[in-house]
Amino acid sequence: MKVCKNKGNILSLFEMRWKYLAGFCCLLCSLPALGQAVDSVVTKPSLKTKLILHFDSRRSVVLDRNSKITGIRAGLQFAGRWRSGLGTYFLRPPIRITGVVNAGTEEADTVTAEIKFSYLSVFAEYVWLQNRKWEFSVPLTFGVGSTRLQYVADQGKLTTLKRIPISLVELSVNGHYKFFSWLGLGAGFGYRKTLTGRPIIEQAFDAPFYIIKIKIFLGPVYDAIFKKEKVSEEP
Repeated sequence: MKVCKNKGNILSLFEMRWKYLAGFCCLLCSLPALGQAVDSVVTKPSLKTKLILHFDSRRSVVLDRNSKITGIRAGLQFAGRWRSGLGTYFLRPPIRITGVVNAGTEEADTVTAEIKFSYLSVFAEYVWLQNRKWEFSVPLTFGVGSTRLQYVADQGKLTTLKRIPISLVELSVNGHYKFFSWLGLGAGFGYRKTLTGRPIIEQAFDAPFYIIKIKIFLGPVYDAIFKKEKVSEEP
């Protein structure tokens, strides 16, 4: 299948967003000192092992297009500042392209195909700053997955034209600020590097990524609902 690339305004828009995001993250990273000066009470991380569950999405350039990679990860936090676990990520929505299948034959046809990208991961994360309002951490992620080029044939059958295995590593810096015990604003930036050794894959998937999200902390929400009910039931 022949694919035409169109970088144009998409990359320019992403580069502009990346510059603004870099400035925002630099500002965000400079605020903990001010936060500690105002809030002199630093919360020591709990040494108790606990379960963690995070929705994890980021924006990045994939195949020269500004794309969203959605994921979820689960694991354990232990020894106060360490987290480790597993995750799964996928490109959402898939990237659509138009090309010709069976070129040079009587069965040649122009189709709209989808490029899909997904991987399973294992991560280790170190929390290097934490207090009542702020948290900053450095996650390191190793992933194994694949990219697939698929289209729907005339008979409605999903046909895979090509499947390429991919392994990768991601390193990032993440942080959040809590407005309330249950609500915060998170941001981060990092880089994804594939380990396949294939230039066409590196060109398509090696790229910086950024994260901006609203964070809802379920622990305080759970305590506010169920502990309040328990207290109200006591005579």
